[in-house]
Amino acid sequence: MFTETMLRLFAIVSERNGEQVTRALLELGVMQFITISTLEGEAATGYRDASSLSADRAVQLGELRKRLESFLGSSGIVPRIPPAVTAETAHFDIGEERRRIDTLASGLQGIRERQRIIQNDILKYSEIRRQIDLYGSSMTSGILHTDSSFISLLIGTLPLRQAAAVEEELSRIPAVSLPIGDDGTRRHMIVISMKRDRSRAEAVVSAANWIPVEPAAEVRGAPGDAIESVNTRLAALRDEQDKLQVQSKALITDRRDELVDSWVRLRLNELYQNVQSTFRRSSHTLLFTGWIPASKRHETEQAVAAATGGTYYLEWLSPEHVSDLREEKYAAPVKLHNPRIFAPFQMLVTNFGIPEYGSIDPTPFVVITYLTMFGLMFADLGQGAVVLLLGIIGRLRLKKDSPYAKVSSLLIWCGAASIVVGALFGSLFGYAATRPLWFDFHGIISGHAHPSAGIRSIYDILGITVKFGITVICAGLLFNWINLIRLRRWTELILDKGGLLGGWIYGGGVYCGWFMVMHGYRQLPGSATLLLLLGIPALLLIAHGPVHHAKKRHAVTAGNIATWVMEWAVELLEIFSGYLANTLSFMRVAGLGIAHVSLMTAFFTMADMVRCGVHGFSGTLAATLLIIAGNVMVIALEGLSAGIQALRLNYYEFFTKFFHGMGKLFTPVALRDNNH
Repeated sequence: MFTETMLRLFAIVSERNGEQVTRALLELGVMQFITISTLEGEAATGYRDASSLSADRAVQLGELRKRLESFLGSSGIVPRIPPAVTAETAHFDIGEERRRIDTLASGLQGIRERQRIIQNDILKYSEIRRQIDLYGSSMTSGILHTDSSFISLLIGTLPLRQAAAVEEELSRIPAVSLPIGDDGTRRHMIVISMKRDRSRAEAVVSAANWIPVEPAAEVRGAPGDAIESVNTRLAALRDEQDKLQVQSKALITDRRDELVDSWVRLRLNELYQNVQSTFRRSSHTLLFTGWIPASKRHETEQAVAAATGGTYYLEWLSPEHVSDLREEKYAAPVKLHNPRIFAPFQMLVTNFGIPEYGSIDPTPFVVITYLTMFGLMFADLGQGAVVLLLGIIGRLRLKKDSPYAKVSSLLIWCGAASIVVGALFGSLFGYAATRPLWFDFHGIISGHAHPSAGIRSIYDILGITVKFGITVICAGLLFNWINLIRLRRWTELILDKGGLLGGWIYGGGVYCGWFMVMHGYRQLPGSATLLLLLGIPALLLIAHGPVHHAKKRHAVTAGNIATWVMEWAVELLEIFSGYLANTLSFMRVAGLGIAHVSLMTAFFTMADMVRCGVHGFSGTLAATLLIIAGNVMVIALEGLSAGIQALRLNYYEFFTKFFHGMGKLFTPVALRDNNH
């Protein structure tokens, strides 16, 4: 439920054990190192900062590694450090690796330069082919290759909307305009006039945003020969381009093992130097520090003991004892530890932000809220099964480290949610095909709900989603109070709009809303009840400004008082309007569910009309195809809308109550990404 507990390790080891400790910590892969020179208030007297040389070397290694990754990636190779490799393989000659990569780059550069030249030729001949297609009819009549000393030709394009006006103006010169073709927005045209009238013709077309076109030399030749020649040349160029692509890929794949081994050496040395750059050194000892999950404390102590032969000093500090400064206390990185199957929902959470250290990780709750919202908005057994199948196909076809793999997993979850809620409503590909386990959604929308059903109207459906929204908002407020208690922010816990007083007002508002509904929207609770539920907490909120000011021990002025009153008024407005909007916003869940059913009902109605209008097999086939097309459109559009709206409600109605996203993600230095 909460982010994982972290500990700060301060360690002193012998200088002679520096390499062994570095390798041990790399292989363990559980420590986020901190450069000691960046810490304030930490005693490092007598230790020299020897990090600059290691940091410079790490930068050089990183640049070489990235170059090699780009070459391997161009052939679809994603290098990884093999499980059997340890940090013992870290030593190598950086100069030799640079020469190897430079030689590879030189070979690839020659191929790519040739590819660039060929691509330019392809573009040139493609343009010639386009001009042949445009001006072919004119070439047939011999216009483009005329040698007349009396005739002037203007070839170019102008906007379609001005073509008619230009043709009318040219007819007064006199001049002849020959439309060649349109490309959607502009008309290609040849203007023929006497040479003595050329300037007048140019003035007319220039006023109409005329763009001259100079046909290529090939276009001015014989049409048949030009087309055949250009097509032959294009085919030869594209064939050569394909061969160069194969040659470029072969240059990498033929040396795959060698290049991957080189990448592994570079990566190991880069990691080694990154760790070394955080150390401080004396003549005989090394000092280093960093964050480690509390659950890995015993493993870390064992690894350091084995690497040093028992000669070491370790000090473990919790974030609360690192410093008296509040900012230092919250500098602890955040490690989320959710089950692997929750990875798609953790992705949704981290896209919004990283929770503060020690606060609630909302991922398990997002699993419930997101899937509930999606299921209610996209409730259908058949369509949910399609979404589930698409997710399974994506997971099978995509690599585990693909950015879309988690999206595919999310589709599996969403499809399953749609199937479950679809069974509750008895919906199958838009049909009311089975007996609903909860209530007849289709019957309510079409006006044929069973009179004994507990949910009888659209208003009842809207009421369900409003109650669900109240539950989610109350959960968000409760999480906020828990976070504030854990972080010891007592003023915010009591006097903030998301604190106890804000929750008091929201609870009072919910009661008042329920009271009005139960009395036919004609009556509010009594004045004493309103004062207790809304008036008293609203008045107490004005203390927020003075209490915050008193903590800073500043003098009170008339300006301060005016500011407090203004802030109080604005905060009350935000509470009353904000909470009301947040609650009513959940009605969109019902709205999209209603739209989903209504859209499918519309497709079935159109299918019935087609079936009645076209008798026999043709009518049945057309109606079936229409229903299939409707399901495809609904799955694509409604599924996307439901996913977006469920995400929006989680982000803006749920997360904003307790989730500030100010944490720093835990990023340990490790040989392999999957170590942590």
